[in-house]
Amino acid sequence: MKQAIILFVFLIAATSNTYSQDISFPIDRAVFQRSSNSAAATATVTFAGEFTENASGSGTTNNSTYEIRRLRIDGVDLGAYISPTTFSGSQKTRIGTSVGYTFYFTLNVPTGWYQLNVKNGSNSVVKSIKFGVGEVFVIAGQSNAQGYGATGFGYSAVNNTYDCIGSLKNVQNIGYWGGGVGYVSDYVNLERPVFGLLRYTTDIANPANNNPWIGPNSTRTWYYLWLGERLAKTHSASPLSTTNGNYTTQPPVPIMFYNAAIAGTSINNWEGSMKKTKGFFNSTYTNPLNNSNNPYSIPNFTDYPSNTPWDSNNEYDILFTVFKNVLSFYGGMFGVRTVIWHQGEAETKTLSNLHNAGVYSWQGPVPTGYNVKDYGTKLKAIIDESRVILPNLKWTIFRTSLIAEELSSSGTLHENIVNNHYYLYPPSQSWLYSWTGTAPTSPVQIGSNDVNANVIKQQENLQASNSSYISLAEDTDNYASSVGFMGRQADATHFNGTALYWIGLGLFASSPSSDALTKAPVLPTPIPKPIITGSSGSYTVSLQAPSGVSYVSHQWHANTSSNFNQAASNSTPNFTMNYSNNSFTGYVKDNTGRISIIPYGHIIGVSGARVSNESTMTIFPNPIAANEDLSIEYEVLDESLEDVVLEVVNDNGKVLYTETLKKTKSGENKWIIKRNLLGKTSDFDFLYVRITDGEKVSTKKLIILH
Repeated sequence: MKQAIILFVFLIAATSNTYSQDISFPIDRAVFQRSSNSAAATATVTFAGEFTENASGSGTTNNSTYEIRRLRIDGVDLGAYISPTTFSGSQKTRIGTSVGYTFYFTLNVPTGWYQLNVKNGSNSVVKSIKFGVGEVFVIAGQSNAQGYGATGFGYSAVNNTYDCIGSLKNVQNIGYWGGGVGYVSDYVNLERPVFGLLRYTTDIANPANNNPWIGPNSTRTWYYLWLGERLAKTHSASPLSTTNGNYTTQPPVPIMFYNAAIAGTSINNWEGSMKKTKGFFNSTYTNPLNNSNNPYSIPNFTDYPSNTPWDSNNEYDILFTVFKNVLSFYGGMFGVRTVIWHQGEAETKTLSNLHNAGVYSWQGPVPTGYNVKDYGTKLKAIIDESRVILPNLKWTIFRTSLIAEELSSSGTLHENIVNNHYYLYPPSQSWLYSWTGTAPTSPVQIGSNDVNANVIKQQENLQASNSSYISLAEDTDNYASSVGFMGRQADATHFNGTALYWIGLGLFASSPSSDALTKAPVLPTPIPKPIITGSSGSYTVSLQAPSGVSYVSHQWHANTSSNFNQAASNSTPNFTMNYSNNSFTGYVKDNTGRISIIPYGHIIGVSGARVSNESTMTIFPNPIAANEDLSIEYEVLDESLEDVVLEVVNDNGKVLYTETLKKTKSGENKWIIKRNLLGKTSDFDFLYVRITDGEKVSTKKLIILH
């Protein structure tokens, strides 16, 4: 089965002899899952959108073109994949009597990194974005999956010049341990994805230039950037070669990561959250999108507290909710190769709480009736539920159990503990081993003799009985500081740079985890095709679903920019554009429970279909610290017809700063707002920067560092 990927380009007509073009899908730097791990693997890519004809409604002359360029691993142009091409008669449909046209067609695109350019009649590139056909990974588990340590921590000896390793930059508002910084979003609401070039950096306060984020839950590159660099150059026709440090002729394999792990979480936390999430949905997750202010259909979770084995309580009640959202929204649109699962340390902690109560610090609860032999059953239930959301979803499971404990009496690091059936003395006994000092001595039994009563054996048994969709990764207990391999940070639990190097080097490279790349992945689901009918400033927008898919719920957003997530205006199958509702975007849920973006479109209140003056708005630094001024860049195609209004508002809608600016000129416009002019912002996690340019409203979210 070939992949189906929709690339939507909205290019709705402005005035005669003026080109107004935009690309609203694919989102810049999106990576779509290819059908196999072969360099020859392809994706069926569908291009759709609108463009402007260069004749005043005559329907006879069309000078707009599109082209696709191949890119090297470092982003250097490798030449045309599709040379500049005029939209043919079978590809375009005129919008009423206007000078605007829709287009829709498909191409079979091979593995690689590409740049899509949309050109005007003068052969000048008006809009361009990058997209890739490669490998997509979703990460889940606890802190050694999420990333832990200093801000931006990760394996640092990476190339850091590759252009095709990406990550989600929409980061969950997480404030504990692994996340540690309390960034970004009210994630119960749908947000248009923002993808970034993954970079190793400790300068996390300037993500415009440095992006260590892997959303929705991580702000660290961990070993994933290193893994991505390795996969980008080795899972091609052959390992790529270098000339003066640059990869030369072969296309890379673009890589995308999403991280839904949260530190400290146990299998009970994950299973409990899964059961709670299921309680709000029908069996196929096809409940209507909620129009009040919660598009994921999830009520708040304040009635369902949960604690980890370390007795901490943060976002653990919504673990599976966030994971489910990643699968149904991002996984649905872009596909997934495999889930990377790294969790098990919390089970060792639970057993330590059970058998050595009071001996160690961070004493936490032991669930009633806890039995580590239930681990496999609970993890399988989580995996099975994820495969309801994405039926062909594959999993790769690390084997892990090691933690370090501190004596409660002194608070000093004292013992490493594992729950591993072959650690030290394989495999006749299954003990919870502990030892002191820098080298293991005789093991102390504080667990069970049952060979199956340990988390490592449970992980192995689960994979062995479900090998068609579960792959096994290495045993990371081997990276233990106290057994001669300095693989842990000072806390002796979390991986250090040495361990991150070896994990990133080994994952998917050799048996047993290498088979994960040979199993059929989840392929992308095409986003809807808008069908626009009508004339004279009144248009009806309906949605055409891909073959085999039907839409069960709609959420339209009116009078908004393509990046501003205001409350939905209606949930009917069709949307009416007119002088009052002159733009649209939104989301749809299909009959499989997957959620897709409705591409953005905009008209101006004149006869015929038009968009506003096309613009790109950038704000930085973002996040912004208390001592930093705010810079704004606003690039427009045409000079504005009237003065523009710049505003900064809080999440309650209160205007903190406003300024009326002179008419914007064609090209780039820049402004700086002094930090003190924003007033007191310590009560807010984020603000909105808004530019009103005639009927065009551009909005960006600004994250506030405290």
